[in-house]
Amino acid sequence: MKNESGFSLVSVLVAITMFSAGVLALSRTGAEVVRVQTQASARSTAVAIARAHMEALRAQDPGDIQSESAVTVNREGQPDTGGQFTRTVNVQDVSKNLKEIRVLVSYPRAANPIELMTYAFFIGGA
Repeated sequence: MKNESGFSLVSVLVAITMFSAGVLALSRTGAEVVRVQTQASARSTAVAIARAHMEALRAQDPGDIQSESAVTVNREGQPDTGGQFTRTVNVQDVSKNLKEIRVLVSYPRAANPIELMTYAFFIGGA
């Protein structure tokens, strides 16, 4: 009887199948990582846009701050018809000298927009 060494055809096919399954799992994981990173980047940009606009509103006289309809903006928060982000400002009078200011920024493939809220107290008013 000869001592034959090496791999059988069946063991090679099993090894190739297992290797293919591993490569497929890694490619799916890689695609998911890219998707999550893209989503996180868009969310971070939306937060930066909302913060910058909120600070611009806070620099104004609180009595003059009004609601703003939806505006399409670019990554820098500047109005741009081709922008991927949408910014909205909602202002409500809470009391005679107190306003609630909400800045909402929607971004691509987001279930919910980013929302920042603050109160502005001012002297005078209605």
